[in-house]
Amino acid sequence: MTRSAVIDLGTNTFNLLVADVMDGKISVVHTERIPVMIGMGGINEGFISPDAMSRAKQTLRIYCDECRKLGVTRKLGFGTSAIRDAKNRSELIDFAAKELQLEIHVISGVQEAELIFNGVSWAHDFAAEPAVIMDIGGGSTEFITADASGIIGIESLNIGVSRIFQELNKPAEFTLLDRKKVYAFLDRHASQLSGLKGAKTLIGASGTFETFFEMIFEMPYSNPDVTIELPFDKLMSVLEWSESSTYKERLDHPWVTDIRKSMLPIAAMKVLWAIRTLGSTKVLVSPYSLKEGALSLNNL
Repeated sequence: MTRSAVIDLGTNTFNLLVADVMDGKISVVHTERIPVMIGMGGINEGFISPDAMSRAKQTLRIYCDECRKLGVTRKLGFGTSAIRDAKNRSELIDFAAKELQLEIHVISGVQEAELIFNGVSWAHDFAAEPAVIMDIGGGSTEFITADASGIIGIESLNIGVSRIFQELNKPAEFTLLDRKKVYAFLDRHASQLSGLKGAKTLIGASGTFETFFEMIFEMPYSNPDVTIELPFDKLMSVLEWSESSTYKERLDHPWVTDIRKSMLPIAAMKVLWAIRTLGSTKVLVSPYSLKEGALSLNNL
């Protein structure tokens, strides 16, 4: 048995997973997420700001120290939307390699989607229930249609919540005009989802979907091994509340985590848009996503 670690260098959050994999099962040893916000201040211009670079390096050092303490023998990082678009990404990649002996793979949107599918497949039987996976993302959003044969179609769109948030000049309150702008922006990409229609089940790949779970059930999301259905009417109510909520309401909400308070309305609008565009009638949340999918790679 080999103890492996995956670091998902997301646009908003860096996620660490340390796990043992045996007999087709994931045995989670440690998970951690830190809101690095590496895309803040530069994602729409294609660079990592100095402050974000500093936060990223500090977080990678913390994670690699944790891996050493836990006896990890193999570790790998994956850079997604903000990093793959950054002209100065080599500074972070070189730092990780030289200072931390961490190899960061900068992956394309399609590769990101494939890893997300691999991860969700640990928790969902696509032979029994075909579905469209949605990974909301800070920089990009991945949609994957799959059935018993595996992946049918992939779309990776640069419509991440951080991109939209910064394009709107980081509002605390989302006015009706702001919301119209968001939907108009999303609708410009609606045609790209036309080939993914068919499966009526939408699976949210961890992340913000966990927050929606907690808001619905008013209990912590405890990382089960399988996908869990979200009551559709209650989900729609939570999404509609989130879309129109004030910043104070989000601050005061006990089940909206700190890292979601600023951009939750955008995430909610994206899910509402996806449900309407895809014609989804059922929504599940998966505990697994990219980092779990990476555990199936040969070099991990």
